[in-house]
Amino acid sequence: SCRWLADTLLIGDNYYKEVKKINRGISSPHFFLSVVSGKSGVGKSRIIKEASTKGVVCNNKIINIDSEKKSFSCKMFMEIICSQITQLPFFNENVDFLSDRQDDTISFASRILYKHNIDYNCEWEKCSDFLITALQEDKYVLLLDNLQHFDKISLQIVERTISYLS
Repeated sequence: SCRWLADTLLIGDNYYKEVKKINRGISSPHFFLSVVSGKSGVGKSRIIKEASTKGVVCNNKIINIDSEKKSFSCKMFMEIICSQITQLPFFNENVDFLSDRQDDTISFASRILYKHNIDYNCEWEKCSDFLITALQEDKYVLLLDNLQHFDKISLQIVERTISYLS
């Protein structure tokens, strides 16, 4: 199921009520998707920090991407996602042997992390499939903050992933 937190001011009782709902979802062994969205200053980042803390306590794998920068490219987004999901190191050395592995997840991630031969305009759906598969295979808390700085392709990946999983 997917829950949307909209433009409610997240202070006082509203804040604690929403944090409790998110914490319940994070603590659950079942898949849980919650999208926190709203106007600037309503408390979204604070809820995300709380979710991160709860995710750690519940032994979830945390992927926290805060695009504080003015421009956050799909390349940067997918490099962080791939590195976190596969636990492959994030460096620029040539690691050709990984892209020849039979494991599609490792092979695709190594293309993104090391070969840099991804045309995100053409392969954004494959990036979304990678993210969908990973989120279904393990218990992750995926925290994306400041989406207004994400580029168009990253947003397409996020929107498609949410659509598929909700």
